[in-house]
Amino acid sequence: MTEVRTPLSTVADFDRPEAPARMAPVEAGTSPSARPRHVSRNDVVRIMGYGLTIFGLVSVLYLVFLFGASRLEHGRSQDHLVATLRNQLALAVAPIGGRIPVGTPVALLDIPRLHLHEAVVEGTSGEALKLGPGHLRNSPLPGQRGDVVVMGRRSTYGAPFAHLGSLRAGDEITATTGQGRAVYVVTRVHEANRAGTDVLHDPNANELTLTTSSPALLAERRLVATATLKTPLVGTPAGRPAEVDRRELGLQADGSTMLPLLLWCELLLVAACAAAWLYRRWGPWSTYLVTAPILALLLLQVFDNLTSILPSTT
Repeated sequence: MTEVRTPLSTVADFDRPEAPARMAPVEAGTSPSARPRHVSRNDVVRIMGYGLTIFGLVSVLYLVFLFGASRLEHGRSQDHLVATLRNQLALAVAPIGGRIPVGTPVALLDIPRLHLHEAVVEGTSGEALKLGPGHLRNSPLPGQRGDVVVMGRRSTYGAPFAHLGSLRAGDEITATTGQGRAVYVVTRVHEANRAGTDVLHDPNANELTLTTSSPALLAERRLVATATLKTPLVGTPAGRPAEVDRRELGLQADGSTMLPLLLWCELLLVAACAAAWLYRRWGPWSTYLVTAPILALLLLQVFDNLTSILPSTT
């Protein structure tokens, strides 16, 4: 009987576990992580949610700035302006006419009915009214002949004229300048048009016109309080501006800070991108401690310049 021999290699193949299939070769220069990832609908919804959350948070912070932090800025400015003007009055060097630099304190305004005691600055642009009530540059100073026009904000930056509508006929208003103390008595409070053509009245009326926006946020019309001078007239030095820019008539967007606004927004964007990069490197707490003060400062600068798109008397 012939013996049939089976090769050892053939027998071993029955006991050897099946080898895993070879993976297809990866093309040179590519990796699995580099393959394009399909953006799903959930990804889009999540990104939109993040965007809306950030937008809502920034909007809330801006409102807090307008009606909260801006008041602190206004208060700090007023402390400095009042101290400066009091010192100038004591030294008899307070400005009384001619071309006065915008932002210079020119009068101390006292309105007992409104519990208001503030320094009036020269100029009625949006930037000037951040400091306090502003004096229209082509109108006389308090106590001088003609219609003195003072504008103020009603809702933001201290809101010095927030309660201007509370004035009543017979209320006294006092304005102290380098020429002395001028007393005015309120005759009427009314609303006027938006254009500003009725801000200046008869130059021989010897009145004080206080104006702000009405209503406060929509700024569709002006709220005006008119008062008549009761103390003797003082001299009117020559050299006052004959005309002013339309942006100085109130209820107009200033627009003078648009370029700085764009620059601050760019810096904020760069800082936010840097913070996101550091977050992946350092972790949340280290990144927060380093970047939070910088981002907060840049955001405040953006908010401060963003008010240029609002009416100056808002």
